[in-house]
Amino acid sequence: MRKEEMKKEIMRVVVLFSGNASSLKYLLETSPNINQSYKIVGAFTDRKDAPGIKLVKGAGIKLKY
Repeated sequence: MRKEEMKKEIMRVVVLFSGNASSLKYLLETSPNINQSYKIVGAFTDRKDAPGIKLVKGAGIKLKY
């Protein structure tokens, strides 16, 4: 793939978390590149009681356990 084509393509990102999903929170709230160079399309957690689940659901991101 040429460099010009890569710039146009939006990367689909999945986030893994087991606690507060602080990395996801950063990406959603402060990253200037969200929806320009990447889009968060899903999240996985190993804990059904993880506090970050509320953030994931509130952002409308698909969640898997």
